[in-house]
Amino acid sequence: MAAQEVIPKMWKGFALAAVLVFALSHVVAQQSETPKEIQKRLLAREAALQALWTDWEVSEGSRRRTITVTPFDKAYWLRIGPQADTPEQEVVLLSEQPFAYIWRFSSGGPNIVQNLTWVHGSKLLPMVWGVNLLRYYGSNAKDVKVETAGQYVRISGQLGEHFPRPVLSLPVQATLVLLLDPTRDYAPAEAHLYFNTPDQVLESAKVLEWVAHQGTWLPALVDFDFTRRGKGVMRVRLASARQYTGTSPKWFSIPMPVSDWRLGITEHEVVTYEFEGQLPSPEELSRLRKQQKGENASPARSKTNEQGASNLILPFLLITTGAFWYWRVRQGERKT
Repeated sequence: MAAQEVIPKMWKGFALAAVLVFALSHVVAQQSETPKEIQKRLLAREAALQALWTDWEVSEGSRRRTITVTPFDKAYWLRIGPQADTPEQEVVLLSEQPFAYIWRFSSGGPNIVQNLTWVHGSKLLPMVWGVNLLRYYGSNAKDVKVETAGQYVRISGQLGEHFPRPVLSLPVQATLVLLLDPTRDYAPAEAHLYFNTPDQVLESAKVLEWVAHQGTWLPALVDFDFTRRGKGVMRVRLASARQYTGTSPKWFSIPMPVSDWRLGITEHEVVTYEFEGQLPSPEELSRLRKQQKGENASPARSKTNEQGASNLILPFLLITTGAFWYWRVRQGERKT
């Protein structure tokens, strides 16, 4: 009788021990992940999602917009659905360093190169279609920290210094924090962008719902919180996803003339050149600007550059006017 009671207790003890060992090994495995290993996981996820065409529905207050993301060679083609106050927009996000957006200028002028800002103001939005934000923002692998945070793996890093701060509109000490879900192939479940201290949040994103597509986890519903900037919440919902081998849009033909706004938007800061598939680094861009603005050029070249700069007035006025009307609409929404 005693033996009959002891054996079940022994099995219960073995089962409990096995559970504890499994849980402990899982925690240890998470803790043993190095920044390099995490980066490899994120790169593998990024590569898997670069084979998907995705459609997204974006809502922010009363504003509604759709975004179609089509990946192609080292880039993403984004088509942003029209609204009452703005027409449909097209932009290419380059996915190799240096990251940048190239906006299609539909009136026949040069296409516009901009830094990592977004039409909705979100700096974390590319995470939904699989962009590795640590690589996106140029975080130095040596400065990336990995630690456990409950069920997640927390990875953080300082933003890279090779993006000009004025256009990026981020403080010098900006930090990116990702909470990765090991049960979903280390997909980011949360992202936070803050400066100086975690209390000073610039933007946060949290995945509320997931969906599995052919073995890859996709965020199905994500909230982006800008409340500390007085902007409220933007909600992004996955409308559809399908396998796709993409090609570039017809307007994205190389070489093509561009106006590079990464150093600033004033006439003195904008640089024009022929884009041949690789953007100049900020250092190269600064040198090119000095040459074009006549600091190291002949009077004849300066005259040519003045003519080129005059061609930027129309795009500048159009974007400034659009920003003004966007502000007017937002003010009206707040009053209502």
